Amino acid sequence: MTTPDYKPAIIAIVSICLLTLSESHAQETTLQWKFEAGDQFSVSMHQQTQIVSQVDRRSRTSSNDMQIWIDWQVIAVDQDQTASIKQTIKRIKLETKTPNEGGEQVTRVDTSDGKAAQGLAAKLVQLIKPLIGGTITIQINGRGAIESVEIPEATMETLRQAPASMQLRQLFTEQGLKEMFGQAALEMPADPMAAGETWETTDQISSELGTFDQVQMFTLEEGGEESALRIISLKTELRETKSSPSGARLESFTGTGRFTYDSSKGLFTESRIDNQMVTTKPYRNMVIKTDVTSMIELTVARQ
Repeated sequence: MTTPDYKPAIIAIVSICLLTLSESHAQETTLQWKFEAGDQFSVSMHQQTQIVSQVDRRSRTSSNDMQIWIDWQVIAVDQDQTASIKQTIKRIKLETKTPNEGGEQVTRVDTSDGKAAQGLAAKLVQLIKPLIGGTITIQINGRGAIESVEIPEATMETLRQAPASMQLRQLFTEQGLKEMFGQAALEMPADPMAAGETWETTDQISSELGTFDQVQMFTLEEGGEESALRIISLKTELRETKSSPSGARLESFTGTGRFTYDSSKGLFTESRIDNQMVTTKPYRNMVIKTDVTSMIELTVARQ
């Protein structure tokens, strides 16, 4: 009886496996910024926040809608692909809605509007206008980690005059800027990624609610073989590590995000993060329940 010759079949199987591995490797994407000295970018940020507070059966709703337009200029890029970027604020647009006895007070401010503002809007314009043309310098490495933020003292002095609750004052801090621009420059893995692969980052955050590990889980989604655009999805979890002594509690949190990366340009062109957080806090013999919904979008385009 003749022994079957399996060599051709084995060679064929090995060839198919090698071809499959080759195709899989070809579909991997190295997620990194490709900065060059002299690069210029236009960046726009849109942030919406709604806060609903409830005590017994009484409810109050307030909201903020803020848009900022910024120019990026890459000053230098070192051998490790860490870029020094000067950011210049071009325009700020705000709309706030707060409850009052008459129902709702709406305040709108736009630094590009030549009309004279009235009332509270006029005061906000006086606070915001000095920020226009102001510069902030950040350093971002090729993987998107923000290594430093430099805010001029003149900008900080302007912000110190703003109300402590003002959204801009909270945003233009070192931590606030890292969070905002960290969205456009999310920290990416060192190794190339294939569709379906995941990675995560963990940061510790402290607040009146306690101390939490913020765990962000990223997934590189399926994409067309010929398309340079890749989608990255995000799921965020807050894991309590230390409870608040005040009795304030995080009741629930959901966080999702979506990022668009253009591998041909080495650029994150769009991103959006949505969060919802419900908290409770004891007050005398009552409990204050707060529901905060937030959305932040960034778009980045090379000029």
